[in-house]
Amino acid sequence: LKQIELHGLKLDVWPESDGGWSFDCLKHIEQTDRAATVPEIVVHDAIMHVHHDDRRSGDCLTIHSINGMLGQHSTTRLVGRLSGRSSGLVRSLEVRAQYEQVAQVATVSGSIGDLDFSPKLIEQLPPELAKYLRQLSGLECRASSSFELYAGKNQETTFRLLGNIASGRLQDPRLPYPLESLSGQFFCNNDLLQLRSMQARSGGTQLRLNTDIMGFTLDSPMTIHAEAEELELDRRLYESLPAAVQQQWDRLQLSGVVGGTFQLTFDGQRWDP
Repeated sequence: LKQIELHGLKLDVWPESDGGWSFDCLKHIEQTDRAATVPEIVVHDAIMHVHHDDRRSGDCLTIHSINGMLGQHSTTRLVGRLSGRSSGLVRSLEVRAQYEQVAQVATVSGSIGDLDFSPKLIEQLPPELAKYLRQLSGLECRASSSFELYAGKNQETTFRLLGNIASGRLQDPRLPYPLESLSGQFFCNNDLLQLRSMQARSGGTQLRLNTDIMGFTLDSPMTIHAEAEELELDRRLYESLPAAVQQQWDRLQLSGVVGGTFQLTFDGQRWDP
């Protein structure tokens, strides 16, 4: 037997309560005859449901039109590639994977094209994935990216994500105004989120900024370098500022419209202009 073809396969995956995934058991299947060749598996028009938890209730992410293959590259290495999409969510998804059976190490890479990113998407994701996106819970945009993931036995899974966003809107309680027409580049790994060459507007104000966020919780430290044009010094801006800056504002009795560059740092508790 050299090849198995699967047409219309349906898969359900979910995170287990112990932190693993429903498919983890497949990693431990031992090949009794090392000399035997594992048949190539070819998938046509498969569909996969990614559930929020092991109860498999409520909304889930559905990826369809999945086509690809899984085969043996050598006696100890499995390789695979898949493509798919999700109607109303992502135009294209490309995945390449490699698994070293002796070392029990998996590497995964690929690309995501035109993802419709929104708070609803974060709610649908399993908690282990959603926790990395909580900083962006007020963001809606179209995003495209490339990604890499490494998972080894008894090792923390690591990942890298690099891409760009367009047609974005950000409404965050830490900001005085919502940001419109947001676009730029981003980089993300296990430890940080970086935003580069970001541009946005809010009313008549034009903003350009670069940001480093050292973590994925709302109290994670961050540094913001920004340039503003036509920034109105109004009450909403005043109330969003740290107390020390408000004192300077009151002393100088600021008002009007300004432009310039500034830097803000947040240590997890306080802002420092």
